[in-house]
Amino acid sequence: MRMIVLEGPRGIGKTHLVGMLAERTGGRVIRASAKSNPFLSESGAPESGYSFQAILHSLMSQFKQAHQLMQADLFSDASPCFLDYLVEASPISARLLMSRREADLFDTYFDIMMQRVPLPDLIVYLRASTDVLMERLALAEREDGEIPNREFVDSVNRAYDDFFMNYKRSSLLIVDTDEADYRNVPRDFHDFCQDLEWALQDNGMGSVIRLTGSAAQD
Repeated sequence: MRMIVLEGPRGIGKTHLVGMLAERTGGRVIRASAKSNPFLSESGAPESGYSFQAILHSLMSQFKQAHQLMQADLFSDASPCFLDYLVEASPISARLLMSRREADLFDTYFDIMMQRVPLPDLIVYLRASTDVLMERLALAEREDGEIPNREFVDSVNRAYDDFFMNYKRSSLLIVDTDEADYRNVPRDFHDFCQDLEWALQDNGMGSVIRLTGSAAQD
């Protein structure tokens, strides 16, 4: 089974997009779930005063899912598996919410867990400008009633860019997502799927491809 990870900041569209990809290919979906985290609010943000607990709980849940994926006999299956998170990317926004002492403790747990997490066959980094992210988060506000401030969104967005612009451990497809809408424009989704297939077929571990396109909202 090929493991394909979609990553990017909140509002970029990865959660909905993994479902669309699985439906198209007959693959499996594994999503990060905020509902099982007792330290997160309904909007998915940490409750006040519980950032460290929320982040550590999310990391442990993701590690458990990754470990189960390794233990199960899934890799003999020809259908792909789509995830809407990269365990290795957990510290990106986490370090913006924790104190220095909390970050040091988090890094200790993180380094231990990463020794047993499988690398995906392909990572798709969905990126967008901060202005576009704010527009998408404003649309999502209709459902959860909460939107982060622009300064924080911009900090997270820059942190994601810094992380993936220097990433070399697995094949990476970088997609700029400002100009289209996978959810509502079939042609955009079709083109994205073709790019994804090409990246899986023609590029080896550690390769980096940069394309343009757009993602729908989470």
